[in-house]
Amino acid sequence: NVIVNENGSHGVYVDNLDSMDEDSVTLNRIKTLTANGGKSIQVLTKGMIALSYAVDYGDGISLDNTASTHAYGVTILRSKVDGVTGGIGLAVSTNGDVILDSMVATNSNVGVEILNLTGTDASVAVLSTYSENVFSNNTQTGLIISASGNVSLTGITAAGNGVDGVEVDTSGRLVVKDVTLYRNAGIGLNAVALDGVSVSYLNATNNGSSANGDGVYIEVTTGSDVTISYSVVSGNYGNGIEINGDSTPTLTKTSYFGNDINNTGDKNLMIY
Repeated sequence: NVIVNENGSHGVYVDNLDSMDEDSVTLNRIKTLTANGGKSIQVLTKGMIALSYAVDYGDGISLDNTASTHAYGVTILRSKVDGVTGGIGLAVSTNGDVILDSMVATNSNVGVEILNLTGTDASVAVLSTYSENVFSNNTQTGLIISASGNVSLTGITAAGNGVDGVEVDTSGRLVVKDVTLYRNAGIGLNAVALDGVSVSYLNATNNGSSANGDGVYIEVTTGSDVTISYSVVSGNYGNGIEINGDSTPTLTKTSYFGNDINNTGDKNLMIY
């Protein structure tokens, strides 16, 4: 195990961009405390990045392999960031696929931000292999994903964030399963997925207090499909479910009731 604390610059800094090879970087079991002058962990490389069992209290983790010519991916496993009030808890920039598995990101400005919008069909998978993912009590949004490929979200709780719980913007398709969103001041799930959206076992409650936000907002390209099943959306300030782009979505065994709790004229289900 490695413990990092009170360094004048970054706690752990890896930069091999000058290498002729596209070297991979693997970091395991690093605990970083606060009062580093830069990031707790910063990685700049052309190769694959793998981070596991990292814990950061205060300065943030930044992983960037956008210099790769082969679109190598990034994998983060069973890690935690907490209290990064000056920025993003975990920031990932890549042109390749991203796997985020069993992550906790709390009490930061933004919990996690994943950017792979410039890759070709680069996907993002949030998995809960070992434990639930938690993105809660962040000043802004809990989880932000901008991707060029398909996005899948499984086993997530996003609660008490100052803006949205989860925000996704992808040119691909979005699949959401086993996600709980509550008491986020903006929108619970704010999703733009051009190729369509499939949601199951979602619970969105009491979102939108500061911005009259919806429980669930979904936008797709006209002609793409939206399906929602086995979900509950209730007690949100704005619309319960708002769908833009699919005028005939498929809702199966899904309840949407008691929304517009501030009586501003929003609907339980709004489709256009």
